Amino acid sequence: MAISTSELPDIASAVLAFARSRRQMADRAEAELLVAACEWADLHPAESVSDAAAFTVPGGGEHEEPVAGPGAPLVAEFCIPEFGAVLDLHQPIVCDGYQPSARLREQVILRDRTCVFPWCTRPARGCDLDHIVPREHGGPTSTANLAALCRRHHRLKTHSAWTYVRTGPAAYTWTSPHGHTYVRDPAGTEPG
Repeated sequence: MAISTSELPDIASAVLAFARSRRQMADRAEAELLVAACEWADLHPAESVSDAAAFTVPGGGEHEEPVAGPGAPLVAEFCIPEFGAVLDLHQPIVCDGYQPSARLREQVILRDRTCVFPWCTRPARGCDLDHIVPREHGGPTSTANLAALCRRHHRLKTHSAWTYVRTGPAAYTWTSPHGHTYVRDPAGTEPG
């Protein structure tokens, strides 16, 4: 959807608010499409793709329309592989380069759930993935060497004396610049 410059606000904060609003609308539309596709996939397994045109959006009335219609095979291709893949959180994944693969990234996000810095609760989906042992010091891009850190705590770890080690699945021991230790796991943070 293209917009003209006459639709844009004049001040930077308004432009930012406008951009966030548009992104939120796009995210909402994408989520609604995903829900509809999930419902369709649940009602129409792979062997009945030809029946897709019978599935309508709930709500009744004269405005019901098929979700897939003639595009049923495309929806099936989207749904079936997307939901058929199982991601084992305990299977080690290693990547050759610095950037993790989408599969490795998703594995770390699902394992850690939040930023792993003590007491931080920012969702892992919005976090950076940090190499616990830096790549330049031989740390691999792998399940065992990546952790979710929000940007603030990623910078703190990188540019200060805070250090941490992974002690188990989603469990980390942090050491502060003053030598205090904190154990962070899915249950929360405890002094070490």
